[in-house]
Amino acid sequence: MPSMARLSCLVCAVVAAACGGSGRAMAPTAVRVVLADTGADPFADRVLGEVAAHLERSPLFEVADRDGRPARVRVSRPVEAQVEGLRIDVRVEDPAAPSGAWEAAVEVFPAEGRALEPADLSLAAGRAVAVLEARRLLASGQREHIGRILTADDPKLVALALEWIRDHAPGAYVDAMPPLLASGDPGVVRLAAEVVGRAGDPAYVSVLLDAAGRAAEGPRRAIYDALGRIGGDRAERFLAFAARNEADDELARAARHALRRARGGPGPGLSADARPLRRRGQR
Repeated sequence: MPSMARLSCLVCAVVAAACGGSGRAMAPTAVRVVLADTGADPFADRVLGEVAAHLERSPLFEVADRDGRPARVRVSRPVEAQVEGLRIDVRVEDPAAPSGAWEAAVEVFPAEGRALEPADLSLAAGRAVAVLEARRLLASGQREHIGRILTADDPKLVALALEWIRDHAPGAYVDAMPPLLASGDPGVVRLAAEVVGRAGDPAYVSVLLDAAGRAAEGPRRAIYDALGRIGGDRAERFLAFAARNEADDELARAARHALRRARGGPGPGLSADARPLRRRGQR
């Protein structure tokens, strides 16, 4: 996870460009920070204050006492590997948002053997506000903002940018995908593969083949799908190999499905070279 300082530097740079740089400036949204029902969590009031402080520092939001749009903050306690963490959900109602609200959900877990500290709360609140800012900037559709978020240190922000690109303009950003396909974050690799698949450019088959050799199981499924979408001789040969040699039945099935797609459609069955012969584990 990036430090708060590194995260703030990126967000400040992007937001500064949005509010005073080139292109159309973005007016801040006035918000009224309120606490949703969180039971009797002892951190609730402190989290509310941290979220309000980070929103106050953001050029994209301004905190108002009464007239602002509701920014509802909810605090919960997820448990992961028997370690209790903190989850902050923030929802800012705004008709300008595609879904009617800007939303963020961030979880933070303390290191094993220690309890949550005030610094953890500030980090989680800062990341939540960074997500809200990123969503506002992405909704603008401006390439400058999208490109900067795509190069963030925080995989959560990069994933937001990739989701937007996948759904709105995969071909316009496909040239930025190769380094992301080599990311150490499986979610980033999966989304980058989805962008490449939606773009459908055969020039990126080699990049996908390289990524498949090092990807974890989750991203590998997306890589197979991308190869199936693009098609071509190299993609088909690789998918046939994967269908025969994948150790995991689900991944082998995904490779076979992608192969059928690459060959022009689902079809009633597979040719002999696509049927699984043995399971050796793909390299």
